Amino acid sequence: MTPFDVIKVRLQTQSQYQRNKPYHPPAALPHHLHPISNEITSNNRRLKGSLDAVIKISRHEGFTALWKGLTPTLLMAVPSNAVYMLGYESLHHTFLDSGMNTTFSPLLAGATARTFSATVISPLELLRTRLQASSTQSPSQIIQSLRTSVQVSGVKVLWRGLDWTLARDVPFSSIYWAGFELIKRTMIEYEGKEAPIRTPFVAGATSGICAALITSPFDVLKTRRQALVEATHEVTLPRHQWKKQPSMVTLFMNILRAEGPQALFAGLSPRIAKIAPACGIQIATYSQVSKYWSSRYPQSS
Repeated sequence: MTPFDVIKVRLQTQSQYQRNKPYHPPAALPHHLHPISNEITSNNRRLKGSLDAVIKISRHEGFTALWKGLTPTLLMAVPSNAVYMLGYESLHHTFLDSGMNTTFSPLLAGATARTFSATVISPLELLRTRLQASSTQSPSQIIQSLRTSVQVSGVKVLWRGLDWTLARDVPFSSIYWAGFELIKRTMIEYEGKEAPIRTPFVAGATSGICAALITSPFDVLKTRRQALVEATHEVTLPRHQWKKQPSMVTLFMNILRAEGPQALFAGLSPRIAKIAPACGIQIATYSQVSKYWSSRYPQSS
């Protein structure tokens, strides 16, 4: 799924100002609206869509560039999913046992589990976003810039952008799990039984698409914020010398005014192309593995 992520990030970090027209942003356009360099956003390098992104990234950076950020993605997989899935399962049952209704229980459990999960893997998420956003810096240069940042500002700098990540992931997880449980119950009631793989897969994929559509603006804002490196000099300068960073509301309004509503849904197609099968496969696999271990070790379930 990594190529979908790379394409999504490139489309989101590319200014959508006067899309499909010569690229001449106004002089007053804030720097954080187009964090990638002018060389990359020139007329012959701008990306017009997912297919165009595949062609141009492959042509100018090599086909393997579509897998940028794969290493941190793999490193994120185990801790992220362990905390997320087990946290959700445990919290969901706890909330149901306490008398919470079936609508709010998955919503709250999903939000809480994602908060812990996103916090644990935030440094890797930051590294992955910057690797995928850059087409001019090598992975070693980006890693070195993060090392410099840590030396200057401390380890806490690796959690920069966590608040923006949570602003995307918490509502996504709430919507996803509430939708998943609702769709799953509806399918079981309609069909009279639960298909072992098909039911969780369809419920997970459908709910994932809905959550992705609703939270797309937050995903764009989070990507823009974490992709900012050289534009604000925040990697090499002490905190007191940073340029003031825009709040989420300010960034949202600036993008809306300068680029239009379509900019807040940039990269939506590759995001859905990734999320739909990923959510379906994840929950269907987890469901089957969970049932297997529960039946094999009933006393530990």
